[in-house]
Amino acid sequence: MKRLFIIGLLISVFIMVACAPKTAPITGAPPALLPTPSQVTPSAAPISNLPPPTSQDASWAKVVEAAKKEGELTIYAYAFTSDTGVALSKAFKDKYGIKLNIVTGRGAEQTERVKTEQRIKQVVADIMEGAPTHLNQMKQAGFTVSLLDIPVLKEKDVWVLDPLSTDPQGHLVLDFPAHYPPAINTNLIKPADEPKSYMDLLDPKWKDKIMDNDPNISTSPYMTYVPLTKYKVLSEDYFRKLGEQNLQFVRGETEKAEKLSRGEFPVAFMGSESTFPAFAAEGAPIKAIAMREGTPVSGNAMIAIKNSPHPNAAKLFINWIISTEGSPLLAKVKGQMSLRKGVPDYRPPTYAVKPVKLIPITDEDWEMMTTLFNDKYLVKLWKK
Repeated sequence: MKRLFIIGLLISVFIMVACAPKTAPITGAPPALLPTPSQVTPSAAPISNLPPPTSQDASWAKVVEAAKKEGELTIYAYAFTSDTGVALSKAFKDKYGIKLNIVTGRGAEQTERVKTEQRIKQVVADIMEGAPTHLNQMKQAGFTVSLLDIPVLKEKDVWVLDPLSTDPQGHLVLDFPAHYPPAINTNLIKPADEPKSYMDLLDPKWKDKIMDNDPNISTSPYMTYVPLTKYKVLSEDYFRKLGEQNLQFVRGETEKAEKLSRGEFPVAFMGSESTFPAFAAEGAPIKAIAMREGTPVSGNAMIAIKNSPHPNAAKLFINWIISTEGSPLLAKVKGQMSLRKGVPDYRPPTYAVKPVKLIPITDEDWEMMTTLFNDKYLVKLWKK
C-alpha cells in the first residue's frame, strides 16, 4: 500500500511539471518596463482599470447639461464683432447646441447697460467682454461671479499669458493677449521718419497729428498711462507735454483704426491689438511701432454677470473660448495671438512686431486705471 501511495504521488508531480507554462531563459537586454505605444491599442486597457470620474468632473458635467437646457446666452461684446462673432457663434452652437446673442458696443456703453440691468433687476447679459478696465468696474460694483471652478483654469504650463494674470480671484478671465503699441500710417510716415521712442512724439512736427481715445469716455488712455508711469518708463511730466501736443480724441478703437487707415491722422498713441490687426490684415497701411522704452501688454477679458438668466451657459462658453478648441479658433478669426502655447500667430506682419521690452499690466494696475478713469484724471491733466 505504501509503495502504491509513493507511485501515485510521483505521477501527480510529473503531471504538474509537464503542464506548467514554460519560462524563457533570461538572455540579452532586459524587457522594457512599459509597452511601446505601438503595442497598445485604445481598447487594450480594461474599462475596470480606468480611474473613476472625480467630483469636479461630475459637477462640471452638470454645468454642461444645465447649459444645454438653457439653450442660449447673451454676450455684451467689444471684440467679438463681425466675422469673429459669426464664427464663434457657429462653432459653439455646432458643439453644444447653444445659441449666442452677441450685442456689440463700446465698453463705456456696455458698462452702463449692465449697471442699469442690475439696478432694475432685469438682467439680460450673461457675459461681458472687452478691456479689463471696464470689466474691473463691474467686479468692484459686485456684478460678477468668480470663474475659478471652470476646468480649463486648472491647466498648467500651457499659456502664453496666464488667463488669471489680470485677476487671480477669477472674476476677470483673459481670452487673448494684446500688446498696446503706438501705430502709424505708413503712407504718411516713411521708415526713416518713424518714431522710435515715446520722446519722439513730443517733437513739434507731431502737434495736432496724434490720436488717442477720449479719456472722458474711454479707459484706453489709462492703459498706457498707468503701466508706463508705474514702472517709471515715462514720467507724469511726459504725459503733460504729450497733452500739449493737442491730442485729437476719438470715441473708440474702431474709429481710431478707421481714421488712421484713411490717413486722417498719421499717429495713434495706442493701436490696440484687439482691433488694429484686423484692419492691417485687410490691407490698411498701418503698422505697430515697438518703442525702445517698451510696450504695455495685457489682454482682452471676459466676465460672467451676476444674476444672469443663463449662468451655466456663460461658464461653459468662457471655458470653451480658452480651451484647445476655442482659443485657436478665436486667434485665427481675429488675426491674433492665442492665449495658449503652440498655436500659430495670426497677426499680420505689420502688427506681429516683437516688443523691445514687455511692460505687464497687473491686477493692481487695472484697479488704479478704474480709479483714475472715474476721477477723469487724464481729462484734468490734458485740460480737455
